[in-house]
Amino acid sequence: MSQTVRADQTAGYLITVQGVVGVDWADHLGGLEISTNKATGQPTTTLSGRLIDQAVLLGVLNNLFNLGFHILTVECQFDSNKEKNYVRQ
Repeated sequence: MSQTVRADQTAGYLITVQGVVGVDWADHLGGLEISTNKATGQPTTTLSGRLIDQAVLLGVLNNLFNLGFHILTVECQFDSNKEKNYVRQ
C-alpha cells in the first residue's frame, strides 16, 4: 500500500548532499541530525529527522542550496504503519 504525506503534515526525511555539512549547522537546518560519510572519494552528508511540514523542508533545502551544497536525494521516510523517527521532536 502506498503512503502519502500532506504538505502540512509532520514527516521524517532523509536528505543527502555532496560535501561535508558541519554539525554546528543543525539548528539552521531544521534541527536535523547530521552525519558525514568520508569513506568514498567524494564525501557526502546525510541529514535525517522529522520536520513539521513541507514548508520547513523547503527552507532546509533552500539553506543547503544557498550554502553551495549539491542536493543528491530527498526521501520521505515511512515505517510500516507510521513515519520513522530519526531525531528528537
